Amino acid sequence: MDKSELRRRHSSRDAVDKEEKTGDHAEDDEEEPDIEDLVSSILSRKEVSVAWKDTSVPHLIVYGSLLYFVEQLLVYPSDLLKTRLQVDLRPNNKVWKDWLVLCEHIRAKEGYKGFFRGFTFNTVAGVPAQIVYLATYNWCKEWVEGLGGPAWKASPMAPLCAGALAEGLTSVVWVPLDVVVQKIQLQGGLPDQWESKAKSRNKFAVHIGGPFRSPWQVTQDVIKEDGVRGLWRGFGAHLIAFCPQAAIWWASYEQSKAFLAHRAPDAWRGTPVHLAAGVSAGVINAVVTNPLDTMKVRVQCKVGAGKTAMETITRMVQTEGANSLWKGLAPKIWMAVPVSALSSVCYELIMSLSKKRPPPAPSERKPS
Repeated sequence: MDKSELRRRHSSRDAVDKEEKTGDHAEDDEEEPDIEDLVSSILSRKEVSVAWKDTSVPHLIVYGSLLYFVEQLLVYPSDLLKTRLQVDLRPNNKVWKDWLVLCEHIRAKEGYKGFFRGFTFNTVAGVPAQIVYLATYNWCKEWVEGLGGPAWKASPMAPLCAGALAEGLTSVVWVPLDVVVQKIQLQGGLPDQWESKAKSRNKFAVHIGGPFRSPWQVTQDVIKEDGVRGLWRGFGAHLIAFCPQAAIWWASYEQSKAFLAHRAPDAWRGTPVHLAAGVSAGVINAVVTNPLDTMKVRVQCKVGAGKTAMETITRMVQTEGANSLWKGLAPKIWMAVPVSALSSVCYELIMSLSKKRPPPAPSERKPS
């Protein structure tokens, strides 16, 4: 074999080796996409829904926890404002003006950190409850769809029933968290002139606020006053308020999403559809369920509450007027619309990121 033939063979082998190395790097890049590619794929995805059977539970826990933290960071101040406004016992309240007055009161008395009083405990304790809730809802939805057949998949019945079932089953976790967090949120109290007016016009008025105490101290106070069962105070009121709320939100969200997905142009499918459906569900849910939510807060905080849910609502109307049923509605709508939009996008994003990936075909696997 002459030297030219030898050189030709060596150079051919070098080219093959180079090609194999390049191919290996390409496969590595394909397996490990960078952050920009991941964000781009999330924003451009056209997936409308992900089935529960296709969901990876470990991924659901990780992504669900991260996004729940982000969501709470954005919405917690509005939730605190809503809670304080709902225990204001003055008659003839002014929905929007009172919200602004309370904001100024908190800023002046407690500083900006006052808007986040109880945030850490609420978020850390709420993460497992939220994951259980999402898993329960998706499982219940598929179970209800299986019972009702194909007709229920296109109707609001499956999300309506699944939302109510999920809320009812996870209430045993949510109620103690609500009781403790709401008591922490009320520690800053209401403006003095509000309390003076409430005491002069409403015989059920009590002082709102008190010394600032930690979540553990608040829990001990509840147990000392009402026993361990005090942590589940207002359990019935919670079910009355939140089962319809969850049912209405999920039914209106799923129906809005299906309606928009069938009519939106392809470029708007995915995240834009989820945002619009979330806004629609948030507005409907906030207005319809605010009276029940106000009643629930008063029962759990023992402020202007009767012995039953109906007695509490009746007392509100008799002593404060019919518009008392919409106390806290301003921050609730302010919170509900972006929260509902954010929640819907986060929910769909969690489900999308948690989707099980099919194993690679034998031909695609690297030889060991």
